[in-house]
This record gives sequence, structure tokens and C-alpha cells, in this order.
Amino acid sequence: MKIVAICIAAVAGLATLLAPPSQSAAQGLAAAVLPDTPAGKRFADWLAVYNRGDEAELKAYVRDVMSATKWQSDTLVEVRSTTGPLVPFKVIAPGPNIISVILAERDTDSFDEFAMLVEPGDPHRITLLQPHPVPRPTDAPPLPVLDEAQLLTALKVRLDRETAAGLFSGVLLLARHGKPIFQYAGGQENRERRIPMTVNSQLGTASIGKMFTTVAVMQLAQSGKLDLDAPVGRYLPDYPNKSVATRVTVNELLTHTGGTGDFPDGAAPQGKPLLTPADYIALSGARDPLFEPGSRKSYSNFGFIILGRIVERVSGQPWGDYLRDHVFAPAGMTQSGTAPYATPAPHRATGYTLTAGKLVSTDPMKSLRAPTPAGGEYTSAGDLLKFMTALMAGRLLDQAHTELLLHGDATIAGRRYPYDISGKAENGKPFFGHQGGGPGANGDVRAFPDSGYTLVILSNFGPPWQKFAQFVSNRLPMAR
Repeated sequence: MKIVAICIAAVAGLATLLAPPSQSAAQGLAAAVLPDTPAGKRFADWLAVYNRGDEAELKAYVRDVMSATKWQSDTLVEVRSTTGPLVPFKVIAPGPNIISVILAERDTDSFDEFAMLVEPGDPHRITLLQPHPVPRPTDAPPLPVLDEAQLLTALKVRLDRETAAGLFSGVLLLARHGKPIFQYAGGQENRERRIPMTVNSQLGTASIGKMFTTVAVMQLAQSGKLDLDAPVGRYLPDYPNKSVATRVTVNELLTHTGGTGDFPDGAAPQGKPLLTPADYIALSGARDPLFEPGSRKSYSNFGFIILGRIVERVSGQPWGDYLRDHVFAPAGMTQSGTAPYATPAPHRATGYTLTAGKLVSTDPMKSLRAPTPAGGEYTSAGDLLKFMTALMAGRLLDQAHTELLLHGDATIAGRRYPYDISGKAENGKPFFGHQGGGPGANGDVRAFPDSGYTLVILSNFGPPWQKFAQFVSNRLPMAR
């Protein structure tokens, strides 16, 4: 039996950002020459089809040359919609029947590696195609750094183009030292009712909301009501899994090292709502840790569900009420909330996802759901700016705990893990913030302490927010 595989790793999305070549990763890049081997020739043939971007042609090609399943061909089309056209940069694993190539995304700043294995005999059909994103190579052409006026002009051109093409729907805000210098709203809050997006639209946060839960936990630690190194069971003695209760600590939940996994393995019983942390724990809290707590890091949405329940027990308030009183109010966030998705709210944007080639509202799938401590609150771009400004100014935590959250870490099993609120842009610039992605709710928040800029992106459809975050971050002026 012939084994045919398409392996997709961390490449997701539904739309291509078309940037001028002069501002893309391919600037000044000479295309690498593919080897004159069966694998090299097949790669060149496949890449030509891939780069043309015709969905029907690409599906037919992988069907005929790879015997791919519908799922595999659909997945490759999704990858193509994210990467856009590719330019070969470097061949790193040449062989008669195998090749691995690093390629620049012509229209963005990203690079990807595609590995291909072909049959040894004619017609050299593809038996393996494995793409995944890679860091920008050190020998790639340098990215341009624009002055502020140039950046805002280029950003406006991109946003206008993507909005006109129906590929961007959301809000982008860029601030300097807490004051907005650029705000843009494109697309629609609600497509069925043709309500346009505004800069005050309230969109889903997805995992950006984990920052709110992290601050809540730190506030309770600051007040002496919670020990970050204590096990879950100290605060949730009725937690249904003994291993989690006795061996997983609060710090391990905060740093994704507790092995508590993702959201529930299966669907909730028919018609049963999942509206509170307790609802989720009742459904999936009995499962064991996926690995020895503290032994490694693995992103855990469910760990933040547990944190939310701990906040409730320690504070005596429902999780959403605690955020309202102790996070949103002190930061001045008047356009944020945790109401269930079915609850109407002025200017609360409807989320959309692409299903069978059509944009479909995510409201039905969320009708019995509410935001969770793992994310999903609704907020505006202006409110997220207020949150980041308040956090970094020490208005949500005292100096010691602000420093701990932003610059400190947790020592777990002898290793140090930073809290889940810091990162580095593609060009190495450090920032504080978080990103999130899910059906109908996507976004990114990046506050750059060195330059004083803060970028907020919220979208109710598709992945262009990732490319915009990358585009802006990589071209920000230096410290000022």
C-alpha cells in the first residue's frame, strides 16, 4: 500500500496578505536554483502550481500527483491562502528523491520550510509534503525600518487593500506612549445586518483574555490570599482529579507547565451550557495530567479554566464579576465584558469563519457558551490599550508584582519559566502582550517598552491580523 501524507504544522489561516514586493521578505532576494533531480524537478513543478494560487488547479494537482484525500487537499489550499506565493531561498536537504527548501513568502516577512519526498521511479509522484514555518534566516535580506509617517502610510495602504478585497474585518490601533496615533476600522460588525465596523466595536479576545486572568491571580497573590507555589487542591479541595489537585501548582498553570491540556475532549451533553469554570471542570476535570507536572511546557487552555475557578474560590466572586471590579474598572475599560455569547450587547461584533467556501456566523456554535478564563471576553481596541497602559504603569498591581509579571519568572523543577505575557517580534524586538485565535475571534496586542509603541489588532474573521502584527512590529521606528 502506498503511503501518501501531507503534514501541516502550525500553518493556519484563510487569507493572503498582498504587500508590495519592495516591503516583503523577498526584497533583494535572489531565488535559489532547485537541483536537477527527480525531487528538484517535481518540487519546481509543484511550486509553479502552488504559486498560481488557483484553488481548483491546486486540488487537482495534489489529487493526481499525490492521491491526496479531500482533507489533505483542503488543508494544503488553506496553507496556500496563508503563505501566498513562495520564493525559494535555500535548498537544505537535496537528494535524488528528497528535497527540503526554505522559501520566503513573497508578500509577507515570513519564511517556511517545505520538505518533499517523491517515488524513485517515473512519474516520481509525491509521497510526502511537509510544510512548517521557520524563523527568519540570519542570511536573509534585512527588513526595512520605516519612520513613523512612512509606516502609517504603508499600513493604511495595506489595510485599505485588504478591506476592499473582503479579507480584513476588524480594528487596528497603534499608540505611542499610551496615546493613539493611528486607528482603523474595516469590514463589518455584522454582515447580515450590514453594520460597519467602527473603532469602538467590541470584538472577541480569544486567548488575549488570558492576560486578564493572569493579572487577577497576581492581584490575589499580592493581597496574600493566594500562594503561587501552592497546589490546586489548597484552593479547590473538591477538584475531581487527585493528581492535579496535589501535584499541579498555580505557577505551573500560569506558565503552561502543569500538563492540564486543552479544552474538554468531547462535546458537552446535548443542550447543556458551558457558562462557568465549574461547568468545564465538571465535564473534564477528572482527567489526569498529560505529563509529569513541571517537566515541560505545553500550552494549556484548560489550565486557565482552573485558574479562573481558583480566582472565584479565593475572591468569593464569580470570575467575570472579579474582572469587572478589579481589572476592567481600575483600567478604565468601559467597553469590555464577559457576558455569554448569546447575550446581546451594543456594537458587539459577530464572529465569522470560513466553512465550505462560505463565511458563516459563529453565533450558533457559541449559543450555549460564555467567555472563559482562558479567553473570549469581548473588548474594544481602545480598552486593550487602556489595559496595557494601566498594567505597565503599575495601576493594576503593586511595583513588586508588576515587576514579577513583566520581567520575572517562576522556578519549576529547577528551571525558570517566564509568565505568559512576554514575547519577541520576528525581528527580535521584545514586547509585552498576547495573541489569540479562534473561530470568529482573532487578535494581537504588543507593547514595545523600548520605543513606547503599543499595537492592538482585533478581527472577527480570518488571519490577516497575524500578518499586520508582523508588518508593523518589524518596521517600527527605533526608541524615541
